Amino acid sequence: MRKTLEIIFDLVNEVQSAFVADRQILDGPFILDEVLQWCRRKKKHALIFKVDFEKAFDSVRWDFVDHVLNKFGFGERWRTWIQSCFRSSRGSILVNGSPTEKFQFFRGLKQGDHLSSFLFILIMESLHISFQCVVDAGLFTGIKINSMVNLSHLFYADDAIFLGQWSELNIDSLVRVLDCFFRASGLHINMCKSKIMGVNVEDGMVKNAASKLGCLVLKTPFTYLGMKVGGNMSRKQAWKEVVDKVLSRLSRWKMKLLSIGGRLTLLKSVLGSMPIFHMSIFKVPSSILKSLESIRSRFFNGQDPKSNKASWVNWNKVLTPKDKGGLGVSSLFSFNRGREFEQGFSGGVRTCWISIVHEVRVLQGRGINVADYILLKLGNGENTRFWVDNWYEGGVIKELFTRMFALELNKNATVSSKLNASSFVRY
Repeated sequence: MRKTLEIIFDLVNEVQSAFVADRQILDGPFILDEVLQWCRRKKKHALIFKVDFEKAFDSVRWDFVDHVLNKFGFGERWRTWIQSCFRSSRGSILVNGSPTEKFQFFRGLKQGDHLSSFLFILIMESLHISFQCVVDAGLFTGIKINSMVNLSHLFYADDAIFLGQWSELNIDSLVRVLDCFFRASGLHINMCKSKIMGVNVEDGMVKNAASKLGCLVLKTPFTYLGMKVGGNMSRKQAWKEVVDKVLSRLSRWKMKLLSIGGRLTLLKSVLGSMPIFHMSIFKVPSSILKSLESIRSRFFNGQDPKSNKASWVNWNKVLTPKDKGGLGVSSLFSFNRGREFEQGFSGGVRTCWISIVHEVRVLQGRGINVADYILLKLGNGENTRFWVDNWYEGGVIKELFTRMFALELNKNATVSSKLNASSFVRY
């Protein structure tokens, strides 16, 4: 399994954030929310198309799986094993309570099988490669943030988001690509559940496009991978759904039947983890944090959430670490502030990246240089300077080999140019 993960990491592009090491489910909502805020601020006319694949895992054609594996360089023996696993399954239908003769399947990946998830993201990788060719050919224009960042699509398994400039050409190209992908793979687009949205685009144009495609209109804020995107999360109303979910997990019978130890366990496992998913990206208003802590405190004390009775246990003692005499329940205030220093927050006027810059400056004022703890992601090495940038684990090359750096004629040479130079010797 470890070897499989290493192979998948090398094959699958960064637009796919599911089932790949060092990629998280929050990557997609995090990027998408930032792009929306950026388009609004820059007054860009953008297109966002949220695709719903109909019965995605059950619709994949086996011959297409074999073709994709072959193109990715998997050997004939491995592909034969995979096809044997597929074709060993049979099915029958009950007609008036009696089963028909067994028949052969020709499509579908078994959900729950360890390899099915990896096979599926390789299928989605073929869609990425096809769509990237369309972008490179100039038939689809993505959202160009700067000279190095051009976003056109994001995947999380079968959850696909396509982003680009608002234009008829983009919409037509996108539909054609998805139709070709359906004919090859068997993955059909369910237009009745797919949604289109325009950023800084007139509502009439968006409705006409949705009517032409036969899809729905997407409005902000919307949910993507369980996370709210495109809203102003600095408002209390935006967190009402999260608070309601926490309240829905509570009931009087739970408080009556559970001991204080049982309530403490439920408190740590459920009531603390539910809001943390949203708090990982957004900064929570202080009034919401107080409300959530009040709900947790009253539940722990066996009281109704709307009760005005005095609490017998000091909540601050419950939040105190065990080694200091407390019960070790995580503080939502501390967690949210910790995430703010770690990666910043989007929401309101201040976007995520602006928050990051702000926090970096705060830390610099305290004598902590964040850049000293950052290691660049090398990638293909075309955008990383060999001598100057901190890409090597041992430190900055120019500081490790000062004499060689002094003799270097091109001090801004990239890692890629150095590795491809004829004078470079590989050991």
